Amino acid sequence: MSTTPYCYGSEGNSHFLRAAADAIDGTLSVYFADAGAWVQDSNLPRTIPALVRNENPRAFGFTEVAGTFVLYIATCFGKKIFDEFYDRLLKRPLKPFLDRLCSSEELPSGKPIELQDVVYLSDIDLVVVIRTVVAPESTAEITQLFLHAHRAAHAYIEANGRKAPVHSHMIENGRVSLEPELFLSLEHQAATKGKAHGKSRTEA
Repeated sequence: MSTTPYCYGSEGNSHFLRAAADAIDGTLSVYFADAGAWVQDSNLPRTIPALVRNENPRAFGFTEVAGTFVLYIATCFGKKIFDEFYDRLLKRPLKPFLDRLCSSEELPSGKPIELQDVVYLSDIDLVVVIRTVVAPESTAEITQLFLHAHRAAHAYIEANGRKAPVHSHMIENGRVSLEPELFLSLEHQAATKGKAHGKSRTEA
């Protein structure tokens, strides 16, 4: 089995960065180290133009968040994605990580966390982003929702091809956007987060 490069990114104040680092330790870090099919590459977001972004924290749409946690991954669209890659991605301990992060005393009470999966498909030079905000009470369903969102992103690319350097799918109120928002880069996406997202079709 080939290895898949990945790395983490956290955006927020020093309290959020400490909480994210603590939550990674013992949850995600253990999984990626023990799974044997992953290799950490901290330079990943800096070597692909569409991934480079200003790391100053911004709000998720109209929602004020405590901070943003990003998982960057690089793979190929042409691989058997759901037979291998997403099967491994699904097994990561996302709920324990989020439970630990959301319960941290470092974070202000009541503020949700923005979560992003950022997958770079190198053979078609496309970045796929899955985004949502996670409240402490909503961590149980997030793994399946992210899998549904990745499947929707994959199906859209198969049907329509690459429409822009970045395809961004959102999960809102338990629903996944079937059609992506299109951006030139992650910085372009971040700069337009405050706009309304009402045009995306969603699945029930």
